[in-house]
Amino acid sequence: IASCLVGSEMCIRDSSCTPPYFLALLCLDIFAFELGLFPFKGFYDVPTPGSVMYHMFLPVTVMALFSASRNFLIMRGSVIQEKGQLYALYARAKGLYNISILFRHVIKNASLPIITLLALDFGFLFSGALFTEIVFSLNGMGTLIYDAIIGKDYPVLQGSFLVIALAVLLANMLADLLYAVADPRVRRPT
Repeated sequence: IASCLVGSEMCIRDSSCTPPYFLALLCLDIFAFELGLFPFKGFYDVPTPGSVMYHMFLPVTVMALFSASRNFLIMRGSVIQEKGQLYALYARAKGLYNISILFRHVIKNASLPIITLLALDFGFLFSGALFTEIVFSLNGMGTLIYDAIIGKDYPVLQGSFLVIALAVLLANMLADLLYAVADPRVRRPT
């Protein structure tokens, strides 16, 4: 926690190395037990959208922070690498400002690895959600898979893995379509 106060880059680097279950335990201890801002467990008290959002804030924040921190570091590295390319130097020589070069040229090329990682994160979110669901006492896909493994319920396991595989395949197909939008060199010649 003290390193988060020093600088945002250090905080992001630390949270990308922290396992999601430990990050979930840390957030639960600080925000639920110590400060009392969020509930300890469950999906809702009363089945209303506000109650569901209130209960799901910490689990969603933990999973998003874990994924976003790693993606942020990779995006930062890609931007630094792309800023050293010749097209950025040429754009600077043409008289464009650094902010214009960054948003019109560099970000577009630096986002290609992030598109791939976001598609691959779908599989991880299902597996990493198991521990987060256990910490926050939620009944989701991870808990379903865990109970099916313990109970040797093979049809439920097969169905769960089929749903996960389809989600990852759809995410990868969407990533391929986004590649064609982001990078014109990927498009098929007509």
